[in-house]
Amino acid sequence: MVTTVPGYKGLVDASGNPLMSDSRVGQLQAQLSSATRQVRNIKAKYDAAHTGVGNENHWANSDKLDPHNAASLKVRSVLRSRSRYEVIENNPFLKGIILTLANDFVGRSGPKLQITDKRLSPDRRKAIEERFATWSKSIKLRQKLWRMRVAKITDGETFLRAYTNYGGGKRQHPLRLDLQVLECDRVSSYTHLSSNMGNEKRAYNEIDGVRFDSYENPLAYHILNKHPGGSIMMDQHAGQGQWTPTESVIHWFRQDRGWLRGIPELTPSLPLCAILRRYTLAIIRHAETAADLTALIESEGPPGGNSWTDGAGGVTTDDPFDTFPIEMGSIVNLPWGYKVKQLNPVPFGVQYDEFVGSLLREIIRPIHVPYNMQVGTSKDSNMASAVVDRDIYRSGQESERSHCNEEVMDPTFELFWDEATLLRGYLGDDLLRSDNTWRHELPAHVWRWDRIGQDHTDPAKVANMIKTYSDMKVMTDRDIQEVYYNRDVEDWRDEVREDLAFQKELRESGLMPDVEDEVRVEDEKQKSVATHNPIPDPVAPAPTSSPKETNNAKP
Repeated sequence: MVTTVPGYKGLVDASGNPLMSDSRVGQLQAQLSSATRQVRNIKAKYDAAHTGVGNENHWANSDKLDPHNAASLKVRSVLRSRSRYEVIENNPFLKGIILTLANDFVGRSGPKLQITDKRLSPDRRKAIEERFATWSKSIKLRQKLWRMRVAKITDGETFLRAYTNYGGGKRQHPLRLDLQVLECDRVSSYTHLSSNMGNEKRAYNEIDGVRFDSYENPLAYHILNKHPGGSIMMDQHAGQGQWTPTESVIHWFRQDRGWLRGIPELTPSLPLCAILRRYTLAIIRHAETAADLTALIESEGPPGGNSWTDGAGGVTTDDPFDTFPIEMGSIVNLPWGYKVKQLNPVPFGVQYDEFVGSLLREIIRPIHVPYNMQVGTSKDSNMASAVVDRDIYRSGQESERSHCNEEVMDPTFELFWDEATLLRGYLGDDLLRSDNTWRHELPAHVWRWDRIGQDHTDPAKVANMIKTYSDMKVMTDRDIQEVYYNRDVEDWRDEVREDLAFQKELRESGLMPDVEDEVRVEDEKQKSVATHNPIPDPVAPAPTSSPKETNNAKP
């Protein structure tokens, strides 16, 4: 029989109750209750959650603010100005890598639209793609995407505003839709930025120029008429603007937390940029001081304690901070107890490069750029490591492009579609204009971008790789042309057909030999060579020469 009291090992009755006194049962139950309380009071501990004498200063700036207060107007304004100071104005390393990032991001021609909706005929899909490409070029969409990518890194966010462009020009596009790139400073709902920097007024559904619903979905943006940092900042109308619905505004930023406004992507690296500049300037000052002081004369005695006679017999004493010129090629006789020394060498070379390189690796890590691209050389890397390091960069760029497709390009295509379907005859016939299905639905589509970088420096190896994938049916012609080379596969096929037809005309006119004729001539040459110069049988014995032939042989 199992006892009803845990821990009891004595005799029990038919019901499982221990055969012992009530006092003993009470003692066992009390011990069990105490042990249970001790187990429940045990709490796990984390070293990172402990604050002591050695780390209280390190965690002094940690807080429990919500995303909107953590990225408040005052905080973002300071971060933007410091980020622009480093990235755009004063740091050549960051300036160079930001230009590389933006150039590789947009590519040679920017993203290309490809309609994949099978409900539309191939001709109509082709017409839509060509119309969008023509309109994108007319509004310089690639250049605006380049500016947005730079602003997203430097300022943390960027805006596009749709408007109707009635401006003149030699060639006016029939679609007057245009997009304006706005700096994030112009999206704000505070009329006096300088006076409200530390005391923000927040409404329930409004945070610094963004109105949102209860689920924090943006509804409208307040766009100032003038930039708050302009020369008319003190004008009473400087903070005026208008609310623009979210359908006409594109807001692109990286939302690390639940904030509705972005912060610079290099925010964690800004203090390190200041350290890098201070270290470089300190090294330069050290080098200049060492160059200014040719040598030092050191005395073992106290200053002013030694005296000697000069050339005229007069008694002189030393001046500890006296300077005198040194004649080139001369030998100086120093008094007893004096010796000449130079300052310690300036830590240029390997030591300086190692420190700067280590600091740069940490600075550029948030934007997924390998060190060899940051410094512009792979002299310390082999081919394999350079390619592997570039994979990190490529994956980061591809992720940014996917984000841009969702936040920028799809809304841009939606704006284009709303206007293009209303313009009679712009996309062909009026089927899209009359069919209500396309008035409320975008056709299925994808965005094609230029390939980032190269897989190998040897083009033959790249060609062999593509051929192997094609033979194994891992890649089709469409994959090779549209994904790898960012070309329309139908255009490529038309070019191949045109090239084959042109080669046929050249062969028929005699300007180009026929391939079959060349193969036949080559086979005949091979047969002729084999007939006059047969290949010796490796099994047959080698021919021997007669003594006469041997004696008459020339040396």
